[in-house]
Amino acid sequence: MIFRFSLALLFVMVLPRVAFGAANQHIEVAMRLIGHHVMLHVGDSQSVVKPVQKIDNQYRIEFSTDFAFEPSSIASIIDSVMKVSHVANSYQVAIIPCTGSEMVYGYEITATDSLVPCAGRTYPKACYSLLITLPIAQETEQNQSAGIVAFPLLLLGFLVAVAAMAFLLLRSRKQAKTQPAAESSEIVHLGNFLFDPKNMYLTLGNQSTELTGKESELLALILQHVNETVERDTLLNTVWGDEGDYVGRTLDVFISKLRKKLEADPNVRIVSIRGVGYKLILNG
Repeated sequence: MIFRFSLALLFVMVLPRVAFGAANQHIEVAMRLIGHHVMLHVGDSQSVVKPVQKIDNQYRIEFSTDFAFEPSSIASIIDSVMKVSHVANSYQVAIIPCTGSEMVYGYEITATDSLVPCAGRTYPKACYSLLITLPIAQETEQNQSAGIVAFPLLLLGFLVAVAAMAFLLLRSRKQAKTQPAAESSEIVHLGNFLFDPKNMYLTLGNQSTELTGKESELLALILQHVNETVERDTLLNTVWGDEGDYVGRTLDVFISKLRKKLEADPNVRIVSIRGVGYKLILNG
């Protein structure tokens, strides 16, 4: 029960983080896609594109193999992915050597103008990394879009979690009401008998007698109120609950069956209290 509540609570707590992290994850996927197409363009379909590194609003794409590049081809690949993924209309690109921070090549794209110098010049084969910088306003816009998506998801998740917890709580209370003693795993003394309510049997010496589920529940209930009168309505409502399939004689029939199974010990008796209910009497 506690485990199910914990799962529902965890769902509510984690959902907003997942939703608001969707924008950043989308950008990182787009960056990996850029790395993948760059490798395909230089004829390498086997090497691994390393995990994208993010520092503030800058993304670093690293490769596992050396390659040569021509600026206009790289620019075309990056621009295509940016447009298809709707990541940004404006951005800056820098290509740097893997072992240094000095820019080998760079350019800038804006919503109104583009600056791609040195087109047509081929740069020699070497180990390069791509640095793509997005405007801060662009990242803010991505996070706001994630927030618009996150709110209805968060609300839906919260309502589902609350409904689930309410259902589990109500079911737990109903089970506790209708099965107060049947779930007990302890064997109890009943006169000279040993009564196991969970496994539903009575033992007297070497002789064991099986009980039905209703017999076990009924006996466990009146045993809780030993030497006290338990009203008929209490017995019927607790043992049969809201099944609605019992008649006036049902309780009497089960009491009669229990009396027969308990008759081996004269110190244990179930007596009728006329017009009220039944009492379990233990002598000695």
